[in-house]
Order: sequence, then structure tokens, then C-alpha cells
Amino acid sequence: MASMSGVVLNTAKVAIAGGAVYYTVQQGVWSTTSEGSEALDNVRNTLLPATATEYISKIPSLRGFYTSTLGIWNQGVEGLFSFVANSPQNVKYYSQKAIDEAKSAVRSS
Repeated sequence: MASMSGVVLNTAKVAIAGGAVYYTVQQGVWSTTSEGSEALDNVRNTLLPATATEYISKIPSLRGFYTSTLGIWNQGVEGLFSFVANSPQNVKYYSQKAIDEAKSAVRSS
């Protein structure tokens, strides 16, 4: 009896997922950009007229995404070149720190 309800439950899950995929394909969500935009307009106008604009306004613009991605990339490049430029000083500092720590560990034991 328990395995039968598991089969029914899993079948229902697969049917819901399959139906969702079928519906989105029929609406053109996975097609060209213009058909995807039309599908978004359909959702906005029919299914969620009051809340769709609230959620859609929270989606970041492509320009904002591009700007933030470009800024993160530039920070990474600057950090890399700063590390490479300061590597001789960093190696000297950390090697001296390691020697001092080793000396203090030997003295305390």
C-alpha cells in the first residue's frame, strides 16, 4: 500500500513537471527573444496583473548587470596585478613572519 502511494505521488510530480514544460514550450518561453517577450507580456496581463509588475521591476536590467560584471572583472584584474607587483615585498614579509613564528615556537617548547 505504501509503495503504491509513492508511485502515485511520483507520477503526479512527473506529470506536473511535464505539464509545466509543455505549457512553457507552447507559450514560446524557450523560443526566440521576441516570443519570450510576448510570453512575459501574456503572463503580466493575464495571470498576474497586480503582482507581475512588482516582480518584474525587481529584475535587474541588462545594462546594470553588464556594469556590475565589468566592475567585478576590473577589480579582479587590479587585484591580480597588485599581487604580482607586490609579490617580492609580500614574500619577504611572510617569510620573515614565518621565521619569527618558528623561533618563538622553538623558544616556548
